[in-house]
Amino acid sequence: LNEIDFLIKDIFNENYNLIIVGDHGMYDVEGTVNVKKEIEKLNTKCLMFLDSTVARFWFLEDKKRVKECLEGLGMKVLEEKDYERYKVRMKDDRYGELIGICKKGILIFPNSYNEKIVKGMHGYLDENPGFLIYRVKGKDKLEFKNFYVILKEFLLKKK
Repeated sequence: LNEIDFLIKDIFNENYNLIIVGDHGMYDVEGTVNVKKEIEKLNTKCLMFLDSTVARFWFLEDKKRVKECLEGLGMKVLEEKDYERYKVRMKDDRYGELIGICKKGILIFPNSYNEKIVKGMHGYLDENPGFLIYRVKGKDKLEFKNFYVILKEFLLKKK
């Protein structure tokens, strides 16, 4: 951070405000799971879409067998209470009739996004929070819950 601070000072001199925000954290990838291979072994009639950490399914049959397979792979299969808790239930099943999510540090591979195994990933249920790095004149302490208000004030002053 000191190096970044130095570079920014060099560009803007001492008279600058800086706010950097990340909306989620990252975890090291410690292992992979080949969901595609295991589901294909079931010889079931379903449509499957594999994100990096989320497996989504739509069925003609065999929902129970796919659920058991995902749980056997160590994945969390979302239940009604999870949809409510994480506020992810849609009015229809456009995002999947059955959704399985990897444990922290596990990557679905192969998947629809990565051509190779990556070193870090996000998108887990126990996701760590986002981050905030700031230097705003007149603001010695900044709580994350106040971030929106402070950013809004900062941006409105720039107009």
